[in-house]
Amino acid sequence: MSKSRRSSIASPPCRIEWQPSRWQGRALWMLAVLAPLGVLASDLPAA
Repeated sequence: MSKSRRSSIASPPCRIEWQPSRWQGRALWMLAVLAPLGVLASDLPAA
């Protein structure tokens, strides 16, 4: 059997930078714009 390599403790930490996709950003903006219109178009009683 072959010997398995152990990972080095001195290795730098993994750094992953996450950014939302353009599609996701556009979808969130559309939701923010259309949500108030949906509330106005519903049959909710006035405050």
